[in-house]
Amino acid sequence: MSRKGRGRLSSIEMLPERAQPAVQLALEELSARDREQQDILTDFNAALAKLDPPVEPISKSAFNRYSMRFAVQARKLTESREMAAAMAEKMDEMPPGDIGLMLGETVKGLINDVIMDEMLSGKSPSILVLKAASESLAKLETGRLANARTAQIKVRDFIVKASDAAADAAVAKGLTDDTVQSIRSEVLGVSA
Repeated sequence: MSRKGRGRLSSIEMLPERAQPAVQLALEELSARDREQQDILTDFNAALAKLDPPVEPISKSAFNRYSMRFAVQARKLTESREMAAAMAEKMDEMPPGDIGLMLGETVKGLINDVIMDEMLSGKSPSILVLKAASESLAKLETGRLANARTAQIKVRDFIVKASDAAADAAVAKGLTDDTVQSIRSEVLGVSA
């Protein structure tokens, strides 16, 4: 679990490779949320003591800091999964043009989050971050407009084909040309 900050690894991150199964087990126990953190720490330190050679026990404060960082990351992952599931569900219900709009709004929100995180960390957003953000937004807008134009062309083609089919059917049934033109203009909104 890497992190930003002073760059100093925690005592859990500095454990030897042979202790990783115990770390994984402790993280699984924390994720399950079935037991108290102190009980998990006690079992974790007991597992470290059984290693050959034994590893020094982890302090309560170090374990707490590590578990808090783990909980934040787990919550972010859960939120991301829930968001992806909700978006996938919405995409199934939405017309194709609306999917692009929804994705565009999502990317705009993510770009805003990245820029705000950089600003809140005391830095001003770098030119590279701002350039990438503006290029992403420009590409999204270009794609959205192309999608909208394609949808308009499809609708126009459908109307023309439906109008022609209706006119052919009307002529076949013996309607006059004036009646056919009236149907085309009033019902289908297509002029001759």
